[in-house]
Amino acid sequence: MSFDEYFGVLYRYGTGWLGWSHEQTMATPMPLILEAQAGRIEMITMLLKAVFPTKESGRSKPEPMTAEKRRHVAQRLLGLASSHSRRN
Repeated sequence: MSFDEYFGVLYRYGTGWLGWSHEQTMATPMPLILEAQAGRIEMITMLLKAVFPTKESGRSKPEPMTAEKRRHVAQRLLGLASSHSRRN
């Protein structure tokens, strides 16, 4: 992969996956963009496992969720309510 292609991937991670602005993404060192994106994937994976448990988790059916809890999970998955994922 060329440097330009790699830079494009990191830019998509910063502005897409992480929801950072152009300025925030450009000011962040490349290794930290990769680390932040890995953290985002980890968070989404944990949320999905909480909502859709597997046989390995020991639960066969998800616990009932209130409408408020479903809204919160959806917002976290979409990054809408998470100011924590954005750098100031």
